[in-house]
Amino acid sequence: MLSVDGARCVHQRSSQAACRACVDSCPRAAWAWSGAGLGFDAERCDGCGLCLPACPTQALQALRTMPRLSPAPMAGPVLRLACDKVGAPAAGVAGWPCVHAVDEASLLRWHADGVVTLLVLHTGCAHCERQPTTTLAQRLSTVNAALRARGARGMTLQFSSAAAPGPPGAASAAIASPSAEPDVHRPARRAWLGLPSAAAPAVPARPTDSGGRREAVARLHSLGPGPALWAVQLAPSRCDGCCACARLCPTGAITATQALPKTPASLQLAMSRCVGCGLCVDACAPKALSIAPPGQGSTATRQWKLTSLKCQHCGKVYRGGLVDMPMGCPTCPACRSLAARRSDRVVQQPPPPAHWPIGPPEILE
Repeated sequence: MLSVDGARCVHQRSSQAACRACVDSCPRAAWAWSGAGLGFDAERCDGCGLCLPACPTQALQALRTMPRLSPAPMAGPVLRLACDKVGAPAAGVAGWPCVHAVDEASLLRWHADGVVTLLVLHTGCAHCERQPTTTLAQRLSTVNAALRARGARGMTLQFSSAAAPGPPGAASAAIASPSAEPDVHRPARRAWLGLPSAAAPAVPARPTDSGGRREAVARLHSLGPGPALWAVQLAPSRCDGCCACARLCPTGAITATQALPKTPASLQLAMSRCVGCGLCVDACAPKALSIAPPGQGSTATRQWKLTSLKCQHCGKVYRGGLVDMPMGCPTCPACRSLAARRSDRVVQQPPPPAHWPIGPPEILE
């Protein structure tokens, strides 16, 4: 079934997260965003799976059947894909609820398996009621550019029109109708996500072995340096050295090191690990970080030294920015905020004595 791993969702990591990937990718508004957070309506979901590759941190999981390679030659190994509107997959054809739900990790895995051509059987994507925010062609173009920049071959994508299935039956039960209700006329898509359905999937499903974007960047990194699939760029003149980005980054693409006696503190960006969640951009108060345009981010690791300054008001030492573009302000961010100070605003309780039993201490009158 479709499951949400809250620990991976960026909205669980920070209230400043602005990610709407699942909401924007869903053609039936099954995902919704409000002040209370993300909401999912299973009755609206038709199981297309377009939200899965859109989620940058793989917080969404589903049961699905992974396509297998076709032995038929066509300028090399061919992988045949077909959406469920074509009907029950024929021998040698891998069925997907929507071919545009193929993610970058799957493409790179098939590339490693020797696939040269993706042949997509469809009944007319241009006339489909769902219009994906990112198509398979766009996703493959980005992957191919990253592969070729590393001296590897790319893959070609071909579309072949398939005739509409005949009378309704077992083979055509998976066909979607634009005006049909999702839980009645879309059993194959709903079964793909494990949602309630009157019909079982034509092919027994098994948990996906896709590692999401983490797997994609790891596979690409193994091929050598080059353009990153996802990346952020830093404007050193804006950075104030707070390192909130490093504390929030879920993949370690941005890290901060502490100052040592002979080594200054530093901020390090390794875009070979970036999955494009944008959490660092959302949390950066001085707007020093921004999403890099596709194909323009490098996987080369960059490092900036951080300055250490002493506040002239409170006397505390704080990070004042990057060495090559120092902010140079003699006042720490807390004092610069000019907020009213209250001694009872933050209270830290002392640790309990070692002999206390496990559990809350007894309150004495």
